[in-house]
Amino acid sequence: SQNNLEIKKQNDSLLSVLSVKKDDSTQARTYRKLFQINRYFEPDKALFYIKKTQPPVVNMKCNKGTALIYIDIANHYNDTGEHALAVEYYIKAEKQIANIPSEKFNLYSGFFNAYLSQENFSKAKEYSNLFSQIALKSKDNYKIGLAYKSKGYLFTVIKDTINAKKNFGIALKYSQDNNENKANILMFLGDLEKNLKTKLDFYHQSQKNWNIINPKAILSTSNMMGIVEVNKEILKNEKLKQKYKISKSNALLIQESEQ
Repeated sequence: SQNNLEIKKQNDSLLSVLSVKKDDSTQARTYRKLFQINRYFEPDKALFYIKKTQPPVVNMKCNKGTALIYIDIANHYNDTGEHALAVEYYIKAEKQIANIPSEKFNLYSGFFNAYLSQENFSKAKEYSNLFSQIALKSKDNYKIGLAYKSKGYLFTVIKDTINAKKNFGIALKYSQDNNENKANILMFLGDLEKNLKTKLDFYHQSQKNWNIINPKAILSTSNMMGIVEVNKEILKNEKLKQKYKISKSNALLIQESEQ
């Protein structure tokens, strides 16, 4: 696909930089870029690249650089479901950035995701509050959107639907310039919605954004499954089409369910 070709092109370009520029700073920065490019597409390769940044960063004796590597490794383990390992690396990072506030947002966000996945809700709430405070002070829409999205997700997990919808709604307002955040939030709103027409509307809006970013992403597939499940439910009961005023033909609903 076009996306895969673009990633290969970026990888080849960065690998050629590594073969020419051998100084520690360039090596570390380039391996980190390779991690970021491959993180969601080839996680094993991404982990290999981020671990290659460690020798040059150690040589430079750079606390911030070391912390960033630990956060990246922790993020990888969060992505792959190894949350206890993720927490270990976030703790290592925290020791390195005590006096570097600029990186604390990403660190606390990582802790939040790891603890939430472990169902340690008190710790998840603690870190959600910490990085929300940083986001609001920063006046950065992207960070504020992430903070509210995380609160929405926490409320979803603990089954407080009213507060979940409220926080996702605020997150969406701050996330208009970020397709990935928008796609996530719209999907979560779809999951929470009882009205089948509104539910489908959220899922389809989410899919438009996933199609821009990466239609093969795990969450994109999850979103498509949401569309399929709702369509199947409607096809089984014609009265639901009338109740929710769904104007799509059965043929179109079937077609969407078979994609």
